[in-house]
Amino acid sequence: MNVQLSILRHLIFERLNPAIDANLSANEIEVLRKEIVSVRFRLLDAINNAIFSTMEETVLLRHIGQVQNECVYLNDVLHGYGNVRPEYAPMAVALNETLATTMDYISGYNGKYFDRENRLPESKKQAMLDALRQDSLVLAAKLKSRGISGRLPLLLQDSLKGMEDQESISYRQMGYMTMMLAEVLKLLSLGRSRNWERKLALKLIFLNFNKTSFFNYCIGVIAAAVDAEKTRQKQVQLFGWYGKEIKKLANEGKGSGYSTSRPGIIVLIGIYISAELEYLMESGMQQLKDTFKNRADSYRLRLKMNMPVGAFALHIQSFIATELFSSEIKMNVINQFMADNYCTIGTDSFTANSFDKKRTELDDASYRIVDRHLVDMRAYLKRRFEGE
Repeated sequence: MNVQLSILRHLIFERLNPAIDANLSANEIEVLRKEIVSVRFRLLDAINNAIFSTMEETVLLRHIGQVQNECVYLNDVLHGYGNVRPEYAPMAVALNETLATTMDYISGYNGKYFDRENRLPESKKQAMLDALRQDSLVLAAKLKSRGISGRLPLLLQDSLKGMEDQESISYRQMGYMTMMLAEVLKLLSLGRSRNWERKLALKLIFLNFNKTSFFNYCIGVIAAAVDAEKTRQKQVQLFGWYGKEIKKLANEGKGSGYSTSRPGIIVLIGIYISAELEYLMESGMQQLKDTFKNRADSYRLRLKMNMPVGAFALHIQSFIATELFSSEIKMNVINQFMADNYCTIGTDSFTANSFDKKRTELDDASYRIVDRHLVDMRAYLKRRFEGE
């Protein structure tokens, strides 16, 4: 596999590179085009042979992962060249087809070896974003025709817009958003409903749309309904009813969703319902201090860190640099997990991209905060285990 990838790399950097005038004749271009096609088949054969060899699974996964990473990288290099010289177009087309075919082969026929958290090549990302933009226009028209307005359509549109703002998008993210949008459009094209908004919300729960804003929307709807009940007993019963309805979809709360770094939406709503039922029980017959809607509006599943985001990012970077985290965990997964599950002083949330930048920024204030915290941790350990 390395031999074939080296040939492709050489052709891209030495023959198609606009900064280098290779000055190839038409005959040389045709010879190289045929060589690229030949390399494509040899590369696919090498992958196939490796899969059916006696190679250890962990070693095989690493080798296939390297092929995927190299294909993504080379595809981005080609995309960055823009339009090559017209006479070199046959080579460029053959190279693009070879890289795309290789990744399609790994993902389609041998899916377990394909890293869906790996980023999309830039050319594929732009093509799929263009398709999402078109579908989002159709979605907006469908939502309007069904009379669905307010917070739910906005958070759907924000999710689609958020994809465009990301520097990189993984295969899994794009696959999920494409599937989710297709399912929503399919739903909105069917028959009639007395309550389209409720039907859409249930579909998103079914699809494990576990984005924070959707979770907040769901618990807001539940809280408002519970607040409308006039007795404590009715409120308990309604929370219980919502819990049972959510559990009917329990099997769909697992596996792939909007985010893999937080639990499924059904689990999240279940945690909320359990917490509010416990609050009701503990309150007994006492007057409740606040409405459930107000409580839902302030409900946070993120853990609050007692430091600014820059210091927190530097702290995590120290864990990474000292290999406290397993080297098998990809950086984009760590960044997204921190963005999904933590908040810091001065902000209720931060993005995975901003956290990634903060990790590598040299900031004196953040350094002093982390340094002081590490000193405090050492002092605690000495007191705890040495009795000082």
